[in-house]
Amino acid sequence: MESELLSRLLQRGVLQPHPLGGVKIEAHSYCAEGANGQTNPRFRVLGELTTGAFFFTSALDINARHAKRCVEQFATVFTPAAKDIEAAQA
Repeated sequence: MESELLSRLLQRGVLQPHPLGGVKIEAHSYCAEGANGQTNPRFRVLGELTTGAFFFTSALDINARHAKRCVEQFATVFTPAAKDIEAAQA
C-alpha cells in the first residue's frame, strides 16, 4: 500500500490485506477485518480498498450505493433505541 496510514494500520493488525486487493471487510456491514479475523463495527471501509470484496469499485454510482448501504448498517448499530432518546431528553 502506498499510504503511510494504511501501511501502519496493516502493520498493527487493525486491517488485513485481501488476497484479491484492498483490505478484508465484512461485505454486508463494510466493517474492517483485523489480523485477528475480528471485524470492527466502528471502522468501515468503502471505495477502492474494497476491491477484493466487491471486485469493481471505481464507478461513482457503485460507490454511492455502497456508501448508502454502509451508512444504513452503521445507523442500525449506533442509533439508540427510541426509549433511550426519550430518556436523554427528559
